Amino acid sequence: MSITLYFSVVTVNLYFSDIIYSNKLNDMELYMADSLKGKFFVASREMYGNNSVKYSNLDLLLTNENYDDSGNGFNWGDSGSGSKLLASAMLKKIGSPTIARIYANKYAQSVLKNFAQDNWRLEAIEVAKWINSNTDYNVAIDEINEEEIQAKKEEAKRLEHKKELEALAKEERRIEREKEFQLKIKNKLQEREITAKKEQEEHEKREIEEEKERLKVIESLEAGAQLAAKAQEYKTKAIKYQNELKKYKLKLNKYQNELDTCKLEMERNREILDEKKVEILKYKELIKLLDIPSLHKMFNNLSKS
Repeated sequence: MSITLYFSVVTVNLYFSDIIYSNKLNDMELYMADSLKGKFFVASREMYGNNSVKYSNLDLLLTNENYDDSGNGFNWGDSGSGSKLLASAMLKKIGSPTIARIYANKYAQSVLKNFAQDNWRLEAIEVAKWINSNTDYNVAIDEINEEEIQAKKEEAKRLEHKKELEALAKEERRIEREKEFQLKIKNKLQEREITAKKEQEEHEKREIEEEKERLKVIESLEAGAQLAAKAQEYKTKAIKYQNELKKYKLKLNKYQNELDTCKLEMERNREILDEKKVEILKYKELIKLLDIPSLHKMFNNLSKS
């Protein structure tokens, strides 16, 4: 909804709710002109000071302005606080809170003061015309026919529908781009997952190969350690065998010496034996010479006699 501000004097600190219109008929002004047409402020002075003011068949509400304390709410036919309250409510309804705050006193003096009758009707467009003629603000109130209003409304609907279609197409393109982006991200993630899986497999493969190499080295070291232990064992045994061999050699030498001694003794015993054999031969010769059998026979004969 577009709002155009016109100033003949510099005005600051406007409330956001202020509605100030240019003479160009845009969508907002079309709405305002259409809404003001055929609408009236209807006032009725009741008994006991209860004054009623309606706008478009609805009770007009008091504003937050406090122009003394009338005690009777809205009033007209003078420039008192009741008239000022009514002026403020009417200007706020057709214009804005800022217009009501600045020009309520002036509107009460120039317009409401002149309403002497108890009951009256005032078209809303007349209030807008007064704002345009007596304030620094303008309210669009161009008179337009129903066909033009309808045409403007149809054009506004068409433009709004066009905007909606464009927004829908834009959203569809955004969704399509989002889908493409998500697909690209998904493909990237899949590629990264495949790459990470391959890298993991290669890493695990390298770790397995390295572990095999480490095991081979450990086995080689263990085999070397076992060989070293065996070599040390064999060396210890060799030293032990060498020591035992030395002992055996000493015993062998001892036995050889004993054997040599035995051979010498055997030689000596052989010589003795030979000597004894010679003596035995001499005894045998002697025995033969003595004729022992005859002697024995003689001995036997003697014994018998």
